[in-house]
Formats: sequence, C-alpha cells, structure tokens
Amino acid sequence: RSAHAYHSLPMGLLVVGTVLAERGFESRFVDCSFEADYVRRVVEAALAPDCLYVGMSVMSSQVRFALELSSAIKRARPSLPVVWGGFHPTLFPEQTAAHSAVDVSVIDEGERAAADLAEAFAEGGELSGVRGIAYSTRDGVVRTEEGTRLDFGGLPPLRYEIVEPERYIRQPVSRFGPEHGPARSLPLLTGLGCRFRCAFCMNALLRRPYRVKPANAIVVESRGLVERYGIEDFTFVDEHFFGDEARVREFVELKAASGLTFTWDTNARASDFRPGRLNDALLARLRRSGLTRLGIGAESGSQRVLDMIRKGVKVDEVKGAARALHAAGISGAFSFMVGLPGEHPVEYDATFRLCSEVLSISPRSTIIGPQLFRPYPGSELYRTAVSRYGLEEPSDLEGWARRASAEEGYFSADTLPWVTRPRALAVRAFYLTRCAASARRRSVVGRIVVEAARRLSAMRLRRGFYRLPVEYRLYLAFRPVWRRRKARSSVRHLAGMPASPGAEQRRGAG
Repeated sequence: RSAHAYHSLPMGLLVVGTVLAERGFESRFVDCSFEADYVRRVVEAALAPDCLYVGMSVMSSQVRFALELSSAIKRARPSLPVVWGGFHPTLFPEQTAAHSAVDVSVIDEGERAAADLAEAFAEGGELSGVRGIAYSTRDGVVRTEEGTRLDFGGLPPLRYEIVEPERYIRQPVSRFGPEHGPARSLPLLTGLGCRFRCAFCMNALLRRPYRVKPANAIVVESRGLVERYGIEDFTFVDEHFFGDEARVREFVELKAASGLTFTWDTNARASDFRPGRLNDALLARLRRSGLTRLGIGAESGSQRVLDMIRKGVKVDEVKGAARALHAAGISGAFSFMVGLPGEHPVEYDATFRLCSEVLSISPRSTIIGPQLFRPYPGSELYRTAVSRYGLEEPSDLEGWARRASAEEGYFSADTLPWVTRPRALAVRAFYLTRCAASARRRSVVGRIVVEAARRLSAMRLRRGFYRLPVEYRLYLAFRPVWRRRKARSSVRHLAGMPASPGAEQRRGAG
C-alpha cells in the first residue's frame, strides 16, 4: 500500500447501500483497498448482534482475498450468512455457492437481491423467493428465478454518507495531472449498461441494457453534493456518457442555467468524434461547461485487431479524437491493450506507434497502458483463450485463488500461451512510459535526464527500432535500487513525515 495510492469509490456498492437504505436497512461499508486491517474491521461488524449478513463484491482476480475474508467471518460467527456478488459469482454462481465459506451467490445486478436478502434473513432465512441468486442447502446448490433489472432512472440520489466520502474527496493526486492541481472531487454515476458488445468485455455476455438518469436529475444530484461536501469536480463514471446525445446537450444547458461551476470528466468513444456528434462546436460548449478530460478506449493501433475485438472504431478515428480534443483544449486519456489472443507481434508495434502519435497530436493527453490483456471470464476472448489456446479454467474457488496475483492483477505475459514475445512487450512498454514521462517537479539534472530519455524513446517508438535496448537494460539493473529508495520514501510518508519539502501540500493531505 502506498501513501500516494488513488482510491476509486466503489460505485456499485454505493448503489447497493442506497437501495438498502430505501428499504429501511442500514449498511456498514468497509473498503478493503483503504483498510490495512480490513479483516478485523469486517469481523467486528459481523459480530454485531443486528448484522443480518456480510456481502462483498468479488472479481475473479480477488477470489483469494475474498476467501480469506469469508473464512475469517465464518470462524468468528459460523451462522452468519456470507454473500458474494459481482462478476465472479455472476459467472460461476453454483461453483461459488458450493464453497463452505460462501452461503449465497448474487447473479448479475445485485441491488434488488441485496435488499430482498436482507428482508429474507430478517424474517427467518427462507431464500427460495429471492430472485437472481444461488444458495447452498443440505441437498446441494439451488438457483432461483432470474432477477429483475434496476430502475436506474428512478433511483434516488446516492447516499454518499454510507462510505465516509471525505476519504475519497481528499485525494493525494489529482486525476487531471499537475497543471490542474488538487480538487475536491467525487465520482457520479449517471448511467448503467452499454449498447456495444466488445469481444473483451463481459457486457457482450450479460447484455445489460443501457439506462440513464435524466439531465435534470444529474444537475439536482450534483448540486446536492456541491452544497453538502463542497465538491469542485465530478467524474461521470458511465460506460458511455455520450450514448444519449440529447441528454448531454440538455445537461450542458441546465448546468449553465443553474449557476453551478464544477468541472467534470467522463468517457467517450473515438467513434463519437464526428459531424453531428462530438464535433468542434459541441466540444467548445462542453469545454465552457467545465469538461476537462475525456477517457477514450482506443485499445489497439491495428485495424485488424480492432475489427477482431468488435470495437467498432477506426484507427483514424482515434487520431481524429486526439486532434479534436487538442483543438478544444480538453485533455484525453487514451487506453490501450496488447497481448490479445490472435494478435501478431508486429501489431504490438502498431499499437505503440499509435500511442506515440496520440501524444504528439495532443501533448496534454495521457496514455493508459498499453495494458496486458487479462482474460477475465465472461468475455468472448476468454472463451477463445480456453478453447483455442488451452487456458485452464479452475474448477473451484481454491483454483481461482491460486491463479490470482496481487502484482499482475491476474496474469503476466509469461503465463499467456498466445503471447510469443513477452520480452518484446516489456521493452516497448518501457519506452512508451519514458516517452510519456513528465519532467515537472524534478531537479535540474532530473529534468535534463527525463527530457533526453523522452526524446530518445519517442524516436524509437516512431521508427519501431528496439534493437540494442541499452536504456531498458540499465533500467532493469538499477530498478532494485530505485525500489528500495521508493520503499524508504513510502515508510516516511506512512509515518507522517514528508519525503521532500512541500510533499504534504502537493498531496492535499489533511
């Protein structure tokens, strides 16, 4: 854990807590990414006499930690129900519920099921009438009728007080980069679902419908948070905020009329940047409304790969998005990934070259990744990895727990059978990182070194020249020393001692 870690507020659990509150139930929220002693905190909450059950949201890469926590709860209070929701139990409900440390799996959207379970446990524990779950019995695992979708448009404003919002507001590092400075910021969920069916995303399997809050509801909810918590900035965390263009235009008009001055950022698709959609005129209006940054899922520099993953985006549209954002004075965050099943090594170069080109077109933008493709269950590409490349799928939760990696998130390039040149990926990622490095807030010598490395790396990326990677070898040689120095710096931060003059002010620490 780092004192500089950026903690993202788990919006799904906040929606669950809001629905529970609407049904008259109080929830206690423990963020395991924040709490070093989260097991003790959760067990203490579980021992409360009025605790009906403990629920947790679990991805496949989190199974190991969720099992440790569930087992600790069962040791402390064996009769208390443990409920798993999220992606992993949605994909493997019977396998999850069959484990001795788990009583119930919630399948797909869990907001209604969470409240129905609370009522069922309060009334004696009969679960057969709760829709959208799988639960264990003496005779095996029972799966109930499919659950119903949440009426998201009719959901009241989220109850941020459930999650101690000040911990998330006072972030140590601004998402927008040093030129923007720290801001009192919160995420705001204004839409659910996605109309697109990318082959790497489990939306293609779940087919969750696209649902949004009306523009006036966004303004009302944001005003409440501004007045209550002094919020200066929002991140609209919808998967596709611009999926309803009329709503976007109405929101801009209502925000201007309301007198609210907060800044905001959200996500868009590269294919949105075209006449009639995110054109220059609309981008200018959005910038005046406070839009500072857009996240773009660019994914690949190879058109063949983009078509293979059914992204519905052209490489030229990614470049066009970078040009449009630069002209409008809006930052972009372009995310990429490499190492997909069926991707050729030469296409890695196309992706890294596009990353470098985007930075040249829009210098204020940033590159996220390119991240290594992680074959999470539920996507079409995951099924391809299993059927065509022999990726082994665990048969129980212990198997998933053994696969999880805290450092890599799920897999490393060396463990993916379809990645034929893992070192080539590492070298290219190194040069892209150096190309995007900022020389701000460094010593004079540091700025000179960083700028020289940036220019050399940009040249390598443009020309696709990675032979004799001397800089990369030096980095590997000195990395253990840098890591030890960084660790000592983190210890000083955690002890409340700034690592350098002014560090506390820069972090915005309270």
